[in-house]
Amino acid sequence: MAESVSRTVEQVRGLVGWVGAGRRLTQTGRVTLADARHWWRFWTPATGWTR
Repeated sequence: MAESVSRTVEQVRGLVGWVGAGRRLTQTGRVTLADARHWWRFWTPATGWTR
């Protein structure tokens, strides 16, 4: 359990660092669709999620 929690924390830190690295946001403060697609490709192999 602790291993999966630490992996999740690392993934969230990675997302925050990635978004905080000057990513453009929409007028409502959300990531753009292109950036969301990029993040999805990064996130899914690490979590094992599939469509």
